[in-house]
Amino acid sequence: MAADFEVRDAWAEPERSVDILFTGFWISHIDRARIDEFFGLAIRWLAPGGLFAFIDSRLDPASGSRDHLPPEDDVQIRRLNDGASFRVRKVFYEPADLESALRRAGFAEVDVVTTARFFVLGSARRR
Repeated sequence: MAADFEVRDAWAEPERSVDILFTGFWISHIDRARIDEFFGLAIRWLAPGGLFAFIDSRLDPASGSRDHLPPEDDVQIRRLNDGASFRVRKVFYEPADLESALRRAGFAEVDVVTTARFFVLGSARRR
């Protein structure tokens, strides 16, 4: 069994189908208005029976940098050590919202859970 690791534009249409698709700390940067679009794209990447899995951030006051305030209107200001600052989309989705969006995209065997702190984990299969 071989595995390929590919870094690419997350919004590009698939060029081939894959058995497994994983995203790490990406979903929390997707605008709420585009989550259905992204999960629709994710399911198109997968071969029938393929697995989509993810890990992401959940809201936890102790998990961020001391100088990163909680997001307002799903936007967070991130400050770098050199003093530069950037506005970053940061959405803390609830598991039920992610489950619903995955099902709307056509996924089956949807499972989204949280750890005691810090993380939301999810998986779903293409029918």
